Amino acid sequence: MARLPRDVTTAVTWYMEENGISQRTLADNMDVTPGRVSQILSGDENLTLRTLAAVCVGLGAHFEVDLVSNNQERQVPHSPDSAAGVEDVKAAAAEAADQLVAYESALDELRARAAELRARTTGLQAPVPGLRAPVAAGRRRSYR
Repeated sequence: MARLPRDVTTAVTWYMEENGISQRTLADNMDVTPGRVSQILSGDENLTLRTLAAVCVGLGAHFEVDLVSNNQERQVPHSPDSAAGVEDVKAAAAEAADQLVAYESALDELRARAAELRARTTGLQAPVPGLRAPVAAGRRRSYR
C-alpha cells in the first residue's frame, strides 16, 4: 500500500515532464498554490480521490487503474523500472550527451573569440597622444 501514492505521483510527474507542464501551470489550472502542488507531488501526501481528480482536471488527463494479483510482478508504467522507461532514459541520456558535446564546442568557440577580441583591444588600452583624461566634476580647468 505504501507504494501506491509514490507510483501515482511518479506517473503524474512523468506526464507533466512529457507534456511540458510545470508545477506552476498545474497550480494555476487547479487554482492552488505551487507549494500545494509540490506537496501533492512529494509522494508523502495522503492523496484523496478528490485531489487526484483535481490533478487530472488540471492536467487535462485521466487515470487508468489496473487491479492485479499480488503474485504478479509490479511495474509502474513510464517509470525507469519498466522496460520502456529504461529505453526512454537511455535515449534521453544519449541526447543529453550529444547536447553537452555541442554546448562544449560552442563554449570553446566563444572562448576563442573572446581571446581574439582581447588580443585586438589590448593595443587600444594605451593612452592616445593628445587625448586628456576626463576632469573630475567641480574641477574645471581654464584655458586662456
